[in-house]
Amino acid sequence: MKKLALFLLLACSLVFIGCKKSSSCWYEFDGGYVNVDQVKIVKAEGHLYLWTDDDVKKEWGYTDIRRDTIFDGPITEESIRKAKMKLKESSKQYSHANASAGLFFDSFEVRLPDTDGIPGGWSNNKDLLTLLDMWLESKKQLDSMF
Repeated sequence: MKKLALFLLLACSLVFIGCKKSSSCWYEFDGGYVNVDQVKIVKAEGHLYLWTDDDVKKEWGYTDIRRDTIFDGPITEESIRKAKMKLKESSKQYSHANASAGLFFDSFEVRLPDTDGIPGGWSNNKDLLTLLDMWLESKKQLDSMF
């Protein structure tokens, strides 16, 4: 009887562990889910380029933009920390941005918020810090699945 009870307890715990794993391996995003168990490559990358009106030079029929690269590459705690330091140390109040980030599952991409995704839009460097925090939070959420 003890062996049967022990066996049932072990079987139930294995079922519970299996269910937990399968239910936690779906990454939810707007409009769907990605089965992370079926993906070979998972990465998070983005870029944030900023410039002011003074950084734009129009000459001889072309436009030259001297933009500041605040962030470009993989989203990690360290890379976001460095980008936030660049923003905090900058004396510029940027008026234009090119921001893009995504979570990549093999060849499928889940887009992360850009400057339009900041609640209320963006108008200053503090709002851009919020955007970087949003990207990092999405990456942490993904990392918690592994």
